[in-house]
Amino acid sequence: MPRRSAGLVSFHIERVSARAFRDHSAELRELLDSQSGIYALYRDGRLYYVGLAENLFRHINQHRKDKHRHKWDRFSAYVTRRDRDIRELEALTLRIATPRGNRQIGRLTGSENLATELRRAMREAGDLEHARVFSGRIEKRARRKVARELTGPDRLSVLSGRYRKLWGCRNGVDYKAALLASGEIKFAGEIYRSPSGAARAALGRKENGWTFWHFSTGKGEWLPLRTLR
Repeated sequence: MPRRSAGLVSFHIERVSARAFRDHSAELRELLDSQSGIYALYRDGRLYYVGLAENLFRHINQHRKDKHRHKWDRFSAYVTRRDRDIRELEALTLRIATPRGNRQIGRLTGSENLATELRRAMREAGDLEHARVFSGRIEKRARRKVARELTGPDRLSVLSGRYRKLWGCRNGVDYKAALLASGEIKFAGEIYRSPSGAARAALGRKENGWTFWHFSTGKGEWLPLRTLR
């Protein structure tokens, strides 16, 4: 057998007839005996079963005699490294392909299920859409509720909901900036991820940006940014 590659899969053979174990057993043994990896069994061109084996030759050959006999007519074999990634790769294959012959779904032990996060995001989006319909106090309450679980520009983006002009003043000097729809603040051509960061850039010292910056209501009023909270 050729020298192993440095990749996850060193060698592979695909869609070979099950008759090869009967007619060319010696040749298959030379290639797959003592080789570990993942294999797949097929029936009439459709994936039937996926498994992990320490010895690919013996394991696949055993399926000609066990409960899977007569349920597959071709096989593929992938010689892989012996490490913990292989078991997770098998689990991933099972979850994606869901072969008929496998009873259990693969377990991704180190992975976090994002379904909970998606449901939360959908709920928040629904809350905001509901708020847009009614506006006023209902909208503000909904935005604040969603924003409590966020940080940084994401939080400010939800609180604001849109692009706004910003203005600040110290010692008779006016400073102009913009609150972007992304929740970031643009001042003097630079982008800042927090109100205080933008205020510090304007004044050259540490400053609470939530009180320094004021936003335009569009009705001739300028309110402190903190009123959004």
